[in-house]
Amino acid sequence: MIISPTHLLLTILLFLNTIALAEVKNTPFIIKAEINLPKDCFTQGFLLNHENIYLSCGRYGESRIVKLNKQGNILKEKRVDDAYFLEDITMVNGQLWAITWREKTLLVFNPDTLQIIDTKPIPDETWGIAHVNDSIYISNGSSHIDRYDTTLKRIDSISIQNANHRPILNLNALSTIGDQLMVNVWKDNELLFIPIKNNTHQQPSIKIDLSSLNKTWSTWFTGITANGAFYDKSSQCLWVTGKKWGKAYLLALPSLDGFNCRPKQH
Repeated sequence: MIISPTHLLLTILLFLNTIALAEVKNTPFIIKAEINLPKDCFTQGFLLNHENIYLSCGRYGESRIVKLNKQGNILKEKRVDDAYFLEDITMVNGQLWAITWREKTLLVFNPDTLQIIDTKPIPDETWGIAHVNDSIYISNGSSHIDRYDTTLKRIDSISIQNANHRPILNLNALSTIGDQLMVNVWKDNELLFIPIKNNTHQQPSIKIDLSSLNKTWSTWFTGITANGAFYDKSSQCLWVTGKKWGKAYLLALPSLDGFNCRPKQH
């Protein structure tokens, strides 16, 4: 068999791409516990604040904020106007900030009462938000994460790439762990850890494939995907959930320090 130069070149490029993508291996996890969440929640945001869990549920006519304890008991919930499609949430200076999909509006909630206390204009379409120190990070479904100050003045942008320097698209919900962002990738069921540095281009340091968890739920509703994560320092657990999963899972990551995951017994 004669191999053409073009075919040989494509084979070499495919091999090199496979090697490059393998540089960030999937981090294995062990499920240590699980809690029930509202099964009808099209989860857009998921965070822990002072031992309370907050969920933002999306879709027009269904958007709401849900406050729960760590056992999954609903403490309070607040629906928003049907004109809003809620996206991700974050805490900023004691306030709960919630972005909207295409309404170019950020809603500010009192985290205790869940009453809307302010609104702020935001640019364009937004998917994910996280607060780190004095910076606000916002994703929009592209491969870029924009950085703002707390007045929502844009500072710069980070392009997230794989090891082959190709853009990673569909960046969705954001959260933080130490000096890294945790980023869900829409439909891929991947959770990426992105170091926060003053670089215009950044690659993931850790990748966790959550597709095995998503399969449990994806058979009964289209559009289901892993979305939402936070780190609970007190138990060293990584909490993960997804759109209409109906549960959150507490994970240990045996290959990483600080992720032993010892859930407290109640």
